[in-house]
Amino acid sequence: MIPFVDSHTHQPIVTSDIIQVVNCYAEDDINNPYCSVGIHPWYINKDRIDEQYRLLEEKALLKNVIAIGECGLDKLKGEELAFQQKVFEYQIDLSERIKKPLLIHQVRQLNEILSMHKHLKPIQPWVLHGFKGNIHQTRQALKQNLWLSFSPSILNQDGFEEIIAICDKKPFLIETDNSGISIYEYYLKVADRLNMPIEELKKRVFAHFSLLLNSNT
Repeated sequence: MIPFVDSHTHQPIVTSDIIQVVNCYAEDDINNPYCSVGIHPWYINKDRIDEQYRLLEEKALLKNVIAIGECGLDKLKGEELAFQQKVFEYQIDLSERIKKPLLIHQVRQLNEILSMHKHLKPIQPWVLHGFKGNIHQTRQALKQNLWLSFSPSILNQDGFEEIIAICDKKPFLIETDNSGISIYEYYLKVADRLNMPIEELKKRVFAHFSLLLNSNT
């Protein structure tokens, strides 16, 4: 049976029919089968940044850590953007060095993220977590081969069906983030909105997730 894939969650559960990528911070114990670890822009500590880097480097090498992040840029919260960018660039470099995908948090900084991607030309996949851009922004991101991961808030987005249709030949992921909605309920809602059998949706997302895991093998 194909499992449900939850590509980013803050609410780990143990069940055999769900694959969860659990968000962790460098200070955390990394115990789940699939995790991401990073320095979130909200939790950058200027006074402890060297320690945060050290812990991140250590945890990022664990086999159950499949991605670096979430990390990125947030215009509304956290340290000043110049310092956020410095920390983000460190994690981009780490992603490239250890060959693991990058999971990106961005608030009102999509153009900056796309510009950095165009300039740096990373080999590792960049996944825009909780993506809720409009149709134009979706096309921009996909044109640069960024991955999109959709949280439940996308269901309230105008043009949701068209956004998914644009992704038809591009890999996308589904995540619960910290929404409180179960992955079962979320898949049902997405499948219903797309007029797609839920098993077909599971098959597509699982194939995309497998592609992400095997991007460097």
